[in-house]
Amino acid sequence: MGNETSSVHGRRPASRNCGFSFTRIAAVGDTAPDGSGTYTGFAGLPATSGDSIAFIARESSGRQTIYVDSGGARQAVVDSNAPVPGGTDAFTGFGNLCLDGPDLLFLGRGGSIQLSGSEVMQQGVYVYADGVVRTIADINTPVPGGSGNFRFPTAAWIADGFVTFTGSDEAQSQGVYGHGPSGILIVADSSISVPGRTDRFQAFGLPTTDGKNVAFQHPDLPDTGIYIRYGTSIEVLVDTHTPIPNGGGATFKAVGDPHGLLGKVTVFNGFGGESNTEGAYEYRGIYCSQDDTLSVIADANTPIPDGQGNFYSFPLNANVMDPTTGDVAFEGEDEVSWGRNPEQPSPAPGQKGIFMDCAGRLHKVIDLTDTLDGKPLTDVSLGNRGLSGNQLVISATFVDGSSGIYCATVNRSP
Repeated sequence: MGNETSSVHGRRPASRNCGFSFTRIAAVGDTAPDGSGTYTGFAGLPATSGDSIAFIARESSGRQTIYVDSGGARQAVVDSNAPVPGGTDAFTGFGNLCLDGPDLLFLGRGGSIQLSGSEVMQQGVYVYADGVVRTIADINTPVPGGSGNFRFPTAAWIADGFVTFTGSDEAQSQGVYGHGPSGILIVADSSISVPGRTDRFQAFGLPTTDGKNVAFQHPDLPDTGIYIRYGTSIEVLVDTHTPIPNGGGATFKAVGDPHGLLGKVTVFNGFGGESNTEGAYEYRGIYCSQDDTLSVIADANTPIPDGQGNFYSFPLNANVMDPTTGDVAFEGEDEVSWGRNPEQPSPAPGQKGIFMDCAGRLHKVIDLTDTLDGKPLTDVSLGNRGLSGNQLVISATFVDGSSGIYCATVNRSP
């Protein structure tokens, strides 16, 4: 593609200072709004859009519930006592939260049923809007251009009312699909050739959308890449022929999913070059693709903000771009943290943390040397829908075994 290296500042206004103040959204031991029990843990990772925050709570009653906080009020959207739309029993679990203003996209699953002589799990992609859960695609939905109905609708994203998701048909052929006013359409599937190659798409990672265009990963090693359906054409954003910025001429060996999209601008993590004895590649980092230009958000040569030394590793797919601001948040860690088991706290937790490129300047949001609610941390996690405007939502796990959902408010200054 002839990608070139450029400064991250090229896609946003001049750099600014950012500070962060934390608010507890929910924690283990908090009472559920309806008084039916307390929170015992949290499933998946929280999401945010505008002033809304969504999370999944496990409760002492045995129930699992999706909550949305908006405008200072908390609402239970759907729980594991609710019937699966078009199914035979209740939901058993949820995942993949994504907010579009007040509207919530989620994946839901129920028990298994017999379909066409096979045992099939009830699962689908759903949107909660205006007090109603609406089915986008489930095991009763025909696959456009495919064989029968969807069997495994999985990762999904929503923006400006447009939903994109991955799924398989009854013949196990995969595709990326979109859902808008005219129904379900094909973004890319196994009938479409990979741009610049003679073979066809076979597998797909998490797609992302800006409401018009869709970017997605093709995780077909050794020829992985990120592609975009831009208008009516599919184009390469980055693949294994793309030079790594500041990579000494090396090209990517693999890339993660794109997270957040505006036109042809998105972020992802990737690596390449030679690997060391610990399995870490020579060049690794968080990158921004803008048209035909790649830039470094952070890589193994980037000093850790408010820390010591450089970043060593970037957990896969733990990054997100907010299309409205161009800001990027991500998880990063030093070598001590990279080799550490969070289930077995050590005296040296390392410098794993969550960081933010705020208008072109890197800042630490929080790391394992900090405390929340006066308690020391063993882990902090960022979801790939965890940043919107001046809100960043995270999951935190503490030394005492408890956990919670927190919102970091971004305080900007010149």
